[in-house]
Amino acid sequence: PSTYTPLRLQRTARQYVLLSVSESSEPVNKLYYCDLSALSHGLSGTKGTHEMLPFVKLVDEFEACYGVVANDGTRFTVLTNKDAPRYKLSRVDVDDPQSWTDVLPEDDKAVLEYACAVHGDKLLVNYLSDVKYVLQMRSLAAGELLHGIPIDIGSVNGITGRRCDSEVFVEFSSFLTPGIVYRCDLSSGVPEMSIYREITVPGFDRTDFEAKQVFYPSKDGTKIPMFVVSRKNIDLDGSHPALLFGYGGFGMSMTPQFSAARVVLMRNLGFVTCVANIRGGGEYGEEWHKAGSLANKQNCFDDFIAAGEFLVSAGYTSPSRLCIEGGSNGGLLVAACINQSGLVSSAVLWLTWVSWTCFGSTSSP
Repeated sequence: PSTYTPLRLQRTARQYVLLSVSESSEPVNKLYYCDLSALSHGLSGTKGTHEMLPFVKLVDEFEACYGVVANDGTRFTVLTNKDAPRYKLSRVDVDDPQSWTDVLPEDDKAVLEYACAVHGDKLLVNYLSDVKYVLQMRSLAAGELLHGIPIDIGSVNGITGRRCDSEVFVEFSSFLTPGIVYRCDLSSGVPEMSIYREITVPGFDRTDFEAKQVFYPSKDGTKIPMFVVSRKNIDLDGSHPALLFGYGGFGMSMTPQFSAARVVLMRNLGFVTCVANIRGGGEYGEEWHKAGSLANKQNCFDDFIAAGEFLVSAGYTSPSRLCIEGGSNGGLLVAACINQSGLVSSAVLWLTWVSWTCFGSTSSP
């Protein structure tokens, strides 16, 4: 560990406490477990003492990411990117920790972002496919698909469910949806979604706007997805101001989120607002992340510049009306693109990582 070592404790439904150890922002961790049934007086017997819990290593190398989804006795179901940059579900028996089997193999394209055990013997899984979320109900035992759960284009920001319950709650938002919590009833066997809570914004009518996804070629021909949000039925004559946002780092996916500020820009000033899902993010898994990292960082800049060129060529805006925005790692992105492209007329940077004397050198890009 070079900078920090965060720890995460998790208790499984039956008899185990888990310890996850990370050393950086990379998607890797070590994983340990403590069998509470092996404690003579249980977990309460350690209260008020300095006695260390007898954790046993399950994964003792920073080689991949491991997150326990469920356990049945000594058998753990684990979400991992081990030999699977778009993640998969594997199973291991802690009595035989060298033998891992795949329950739900890695998808050819979609990223398996989340899985939780619900309603006894079922799995609710959340895929990111072309920056659109896909919810599915699957068998916990074998991973086979039971039901698809329809959901709008947007972001699944949270899922809450337990094996002992027959309902799941799904937090959702989009460019045109401030926030909804859906209740998913599993008791009938077929998942049924209904609105449990919804955020409303006075004066905002989502039917006045539209959000679409486009794909454009980057400098090397790679197809890059981008969301374009605007008032409905605008003329593609280059007359609209456009705000283009990007990030492209740390494997973070830029999925649709509601922004009241952007709604004001679109409604009152006629803006087109855009989010480019450039390389360096996690939209297509770890390979997409690495394609915009370190020695491949130039791909991020090329992707973002190409996004602006597409918006101009498609008639959404013109060079004199195009503004690019980014913060933190996105601030670095914007700063580089200002210098590399003559297309941009204005920019917004915040929390920028551009102090090269503090943030590395050419020997460590």
